[in-house]
Parts: sequence; structure tokens; C-alpha cells
Amino acid sequence: MPDLTVPLRLGLTGGIGSGKSTVAAIWREAGHRVIDLDAHSRAVLDVPGDGVEEAVARFGEEFRAAGGTIDRAAMARLVFTDAAARADLERIVLSRVDEAVAREEREAARAGSGSSSTTARCCWRRAVTLITARSWWCSPAGRTASPA
Repeated sequence: MPDLTVPLRLGLTGGIGSGKSTVAAIWREAGHRVIDLDAHSRAVLDVPGDGVEEAVARFGEEFRAAGGTIDRAAMARLVFTDAAARADLERIVLSRVDEAVAREEREAARAGSGSSSTTARCCWRRAVTLITARSWWCSPAGRTASPA
């Protein structure tokens, strides 16, 4: 019998348009906490703060957008042609995603939440290191979720 005192962690992944958001909404409606790795990843570079400042320190002011965020198009041109730059960007982003997920899990534990789920699209390699229980893959055919 599973230990019901330890929060259950589920992972949810799939391609664009596969139904991840639908499944996550169903889980939320059922009272489960959903931790969205993609939202945390975007926030690192889309919200002015430490992540943006570290990225600008590493890559240069030319990567800062007018609103104080990162110019994603310029960053994409760099990291998709320079493996070292991509590795540095992943370190900057994923270390902050790890911190955000840990923070949300602590909040869930304090609130007495018995389960949490993690949704991921682009961060699947990172998600598997964060997910310890079970993963689900969303399939576009019929928009159903099935154990991976």
C-alpha cells in the first residue's frame, strides 16, 4: 500500500496542442496543486529580476529588451548556434526553475496538500529529474492522458 503521508508527484508532458492544459485544469478542479515548469521558465527571462540580470551579465546588454526583459529572438539566434551559450542559459533558467518548484512544494506541504503535479513541455529533461512518482504523456489523438 502506498504511503499516503508523502505527497504524490505526477509529471505531465506532451507536445504543443496535446492537451496538457486541459489535463492540468482537470487536476486543478479535482483539488490538486499544479506546478507549471514552463510558466516558471518563462518568468526567469520575461520578468525583470535576477534571471534577466544574470543573463545580461553573461551575454551582454544587446540581449536586454526595452521592457527590461530578455530579447528572446536575439537569445534564440545565439543559443541555437552556440552550445556553450545554450548550456549557460539552461543553467541560468533551470536553477531558478528548481528554486521556484521547491518553493511551491514547500508551500503545498505547509498547506497540507496531498499531491502536486508538474507540467512541462520544453523542460522535459529537467522535469524527469524533479518528478519522482509517475509521468503522464498527453496524446493529441483524442486528447487523452496515459501513463508514460
